[in-house]
Amino acid sequence: MFEELERVLPEPAVWSGEMYLEFHRGTYTSQIRTKQGNRRSEHLLREAELWAATAAVRHGAEYPYDELESVWHTVLLQQFHDILPGSSIAWVYENAEAEYARVAEVLEELIGTATTALASGGATALAGVGAPAALPVAALTVSCASTPRPSPRVG
Repeated sequence: MFEELERVLPEPAVWSGEMYLEFHRGTYTSQIRTKQGNRRSEHLLREAELWAATAAVRHGAEYPYDELESVWHTVLLQQFHDILPGSSIAWVYENAEAEYARVAEVLEELIGTATTALASGGATALAGVGAPAALPVAALTVSCASTPRPSPRVG
């Protein structure tokens, strides 16, 4: 194979120096399902961390550090420079879609566990907790002056 390449192109072009192109500031893609999986994973990670931390502080629930770290590693691997822009081979996108589905499954389970722990404490446990959204935290906080708040416990 190399002999054939040397015969066809005896003096290949050589690049010296930095290959960074400053005009590549955003990431477009030809693989929309991969891009959507990435964005959904980022949102689910934020939500899972929010609910898990709240359940840990309010109820002493165990924080799922190992599970979240593993999922973060998977999501970050899928952000590799050839995956998001759509310049990898088909197998990579099949694998990425399967990984994003697994990530969503794990995170939805973590969210469910945390919100169940919070809901089991009744209205007092949920006081001041709002749905995660792209709003300032102050806009999500519910004032429950008449409801006594439990002391935060870290477990």
